[in-house]
Order: sequence, then C-alpha cells, then structure tokens
Amino acid sequence: MLILSPDEIRSAELFAAKNGVSLMTLMRRAGKACFDEITGYISEEKSARFADKTPKIAVLCGMGNNGGDGLVMARLLLQARGFARIILLDTPKTAEAQINLRHLQAMGADIEAVPDELLEDEYDAVVDALFGTGFTGSIAADSPAGRLLTWANTCGPMLSIDVPSGMDAATGAVEGVCARAIWTVTFHRPKPGLYLTERRDCVGEITVAPIGLPREFDPQGGLLVNEEGDLHTLLPDRPASAHKGDCGRTVIYAGSLGMAGAAMMAARAHPPSTAPVAAAKPLGTSPDLSLIHT
Repeated sequence: MLILSPDEIRSAELFAAKNGVSLMTLMRRAGKACFDEITGYISEEKSARFADKTPKIAVLCGMGNNGGDGLVMARLLLQARGFARIILLDTPKTAEAQINLRHLQAMGADIEAVPDELLEDEYDAVVDALFGTGFTGSIAADSPAGRLLTWANTCGPMLSIDVPSGMDAATGAVEGVCARAIWTVTFHRPKPGLYLTERRDCVGEITVAPIGLPREFDPQGGLLVNEEGDLHTLLPDRPASAHKGDCGRTVIYAGSLGMAGAAMMAARAHPPSTAPVAAAKPLGTSPDLSLIHT
C-alpha cells in the first residue's frame, strides 16, 4: 500500500484541480465518505445502543479544509434527519469551507462557537474535523481547540477526519492535546504519521476512503507499507511435497559478549517447521549460541 506525505497529497490535489477535479468536489466526496462511516457505525450498533432514539452526534469543525469536510458531513447528517451538534472553532479560512458553511446556514442549522464552559455530556459519536494534514506544532490545553478536544475525548467514540487533530500527519509527533479516535478515515492514501506515531492509541482503526483521485495523479515516490496479502506475492509457490530443507536456510547474525538474548529470541521466533536456522555469532559471544537449532 502506497503512503503519501501531506505535501505529496497536496500536489496530487492541485494536479487534480488542473485536470478537472475541483477541490470542492474532493471536499464533498471526503465529507460523504465520513458520513458513510458514521452511518455504518450507527447501523451496526443500533440494536445495542441506539434503539428507539435518534443518534446524538457532535461535529467539531476547524477553520481549514478539514473543517470543511466536517461541515459537509454535518449537512448530510441533518439532511438524513439525524441530530448533529456543530461546534465551529473559528471562521473558515478557505473558500470551499466557507461555501459549505453557507450551505449549512441556509438550512437553518444551529452552529455554535466554542462555549466558554463545556459541560459534561455524552454523545453516540463525536467527529473530529478540527485540524488536518497541514497541522504542525502543538495544541495547548488552555486554548479553545485544546479545551474542545479535552472535552470531546470524554464524550463518546470519536472518528477523526484524515488525521487525529493534534498529530503531525508527516511524522506522527504529538506535543500537546490530541484527539483520541477509535477510528480515523483518511483520504486517497494513508499518511506516514498514522503509522510512525508513538500515539497509536489516538489513531485507532485506519480506513482509507477513495475520493476520486486517479492513481496517475500520485507523485513519484512515497512509502510502501506491507499489507496482509502482500507476503504471498513476495514468496514463491511451495510444492506440496517440499521438505523444509528444500526451502532455503536462515542465518541470524546477532548478539555480542554478554548480550545473547536477541539471538535467542530471533531464533526461537523462527518457525522450526520451515528452514533450518543457524545463528552466526561475532567473536566474543557465548559458544553455546553458535547453533541454536537445525
């Protein structure tokens, strides 16, 4: 699976815009993908949690295009006769987000600024659309965004749009308050920070949603992450009559004087039913590690 950095994603989006796929179209598709995720979650949980009531959803929207995705999603929720509490961090800064805010206002939607006092509340789902792939730095706990996220993290299961707010999408760094999502819907291609971060508890399950960006729009390069099915394409077919000795041998070169544990753990992790394993050792290591098993 190909992973693209925030800069590479922006390059693909700009290339798409020059070739007839507008940023507004991409925003609408992104919002619709998140709407589908939330409604799918509600459908799965309905018998257990949402029986005989309208699901209660909070949508937290920032000032950029990530917030615009959230505004699209909020509009679709209201059109589907769902309940959505919409909290806007500040006035949208991008043209696409501003247009989607006007669409909501034309529907008569109740849109709040961040309250001075955030009262304890419970929601069936919370949508984090505060900061996207352009975020760097940290969110201070006493800032409006920090107070909003701290409150939202206690209110119910959270979906983050593209990347959890407070996390650097390129590096995975988290230096302040961060959304704690149970799942993250990211668009077109995953972002490196979702896999590199030490705060995987903030990412949850990763869903990659297509938004109609053709693959030929992807810039050259990017990282590759092996998926479950990739290993089968890398290994040759193994005849049913094969003996373990027919399939090669593994050499583990590990360990140093007084530090034999790595060699032993690596050898014992190797399935004995495959190839024989020999552990080669540097000079000075324990002699009993020259051959772990065959």
